[in-house]
Amino acid sequence: MSPIFTPVMGWVAAAGAAFALAVAMPHESAVLGKVPSILAKRLDHTPVQLPQELSGRTLALVVFQGHQREEAHSWIEGLQLRNDASIKWIKVPVHNDRDAFARAAGLAGTDHASVLVLDRHGNVLARAQGPFDRDKAQALRETLLAQND
Repeated sequence: MSPIFTPVMGWVAAAGAAFALAVAMPHESAVLGKVPSILAKRLDHTPVQLPQELSGRTLALVVFQGHQREEAHSWIEGLQLRNDASIKWIKVPVHNDRDAFARAAGLAGTDHASVLVLDRHGNVLARAQGPFDRDKAQALRETLLAQND
């Protein structure tokens, strides 16, 4: 082989390897999870089928047990969701297959309410669990309002 082609072939091989690694790397949504098909409720209590009826980024308040409503309510108050029209949000009560939902969404478990930022395909872009936390809320808000969707 000619001495000129050796460096060119090396660059082509390096570029091919970089491309293969980029394609093989998991996407952010695969790491965080995806919401399975489930019926949720909008603020006005109208049903919404997830993820089929999502449009744009949406904040989902997920409750697995009745006592977790207080944790979910702390997020509603902490993020001032009732007064902020810029944030689309829904309530997601999970009554059946709780563990399967948690696994699919990439949650640590069902012991606490969860707050998820979903894209229009139901991919989980960010998440938090438990009662309202100011630092977690800021991270969720930034992800929610980013326009990468």
